[in-house]
Order: sequence, then C-alpha cells, then structure tokens
Amino acid sequence: MPEERRSDGLALTMSVSDNIALPNRRFLARAGVLNPKRQHGYAMELADTVGLRPPNVKRDAGDYSGGNQQKVVLAKWLGRKPRVIVLDEPTRGVDVGAKAEIHRLIRDLADGGTAVLIISSDLPELLDLADVIHVIRDGRIAGTLAQDEADERTVMSLAAGGSKVSSS
Repeated sequence: MPEERRSDGLALTMSVSDNIALPNRRFLARAGVLNPKRQHGYAMELADTVGLRPPNVKRDAGDYSGGNQQKVVLAKWLGRKPRVIVLDEPTRGVDVGAKAEIHRLIRDLADGGTAVLIISSDLPELLDLADVIHVIRDGRIAGTLAQDEADERTVMSLAAGGSKVSSS
C-alpha cells in the first residue's frame, strides 16, 4: 500500500469496484472477460470488510474522504489474501475514526497470520501496532526494539543517533 494513495494507490476517476478489481482481474475474469455481477459482489464484500462508508462501490474512488480512500486501497490488496503486506504510512491524512478502523484491520490481518510490515513516521501508531520496531537512520537500521522495550524515548534516541536507553 503506497504512501501516496491519491497518486499511486487509486484511480480516482474510476469506481471503487473497478479499483478493487484492478489487482484481482485474474480471479474475477473468465477467459479474460470480467463478470460484472461477480465484480460487484466481490467489491461489496471487501467494502464491508474494510468498513467503507457509504458502501457504494459504483461511486468514484475520488469522491470519498481520505480515510475511505485509504480503505479502498487496503481492500484492493486484501482481496488477494496476502501472506505479507507492506503498508507505507497507512493512516497519513485520515481522521481519527478512520485511523482506528484501519488499525483494527491491521490487527485483524496480523491475527489472521498475515505478516504486516508498516512503514510509518507516526510513532504512537508504531508503538501501538508493532511487535518489533526497526529504527532507520541515514538509510541503515540504527536499532531494533521488541514491543516490550520500545517506548518514545528509546525510539527517538536511536533515530537521533544515540543508543538504546534504559527506562529507569
């Protein structure tokens, strides 16, 4: 899931259904021809899974709010039932309610056995979601923290070029 949903993650002038179908055409088509009923049902199922509001899959993706657009991008890839998913800034530019829903979806994916890699500059998000945090500085891993040793102070110390700090 790309960082820039509007330019890299969605075809804004296409319907939600068509956006969801793009990476799933092989599954949805027979002899190279999309079945509109199958596509609509598939899109409705995924729109329900991600909590798209309103769940109108015929509506252009660009007509939705940022949070709902992000849900459409996520739905596109959830349809592929990935074993690994990479989410780059998954909640940038979304409201608090959409952020909570996206976090729920991420937890559900991880709980279901999907490996989730989150790239985020939102430290509270990482502290809330991550089992392991790799702090990157100047293109290199400056430190790796397990969930039980990760806190804001330690992450920021590593990001600034320091080392792990004790929590005392």
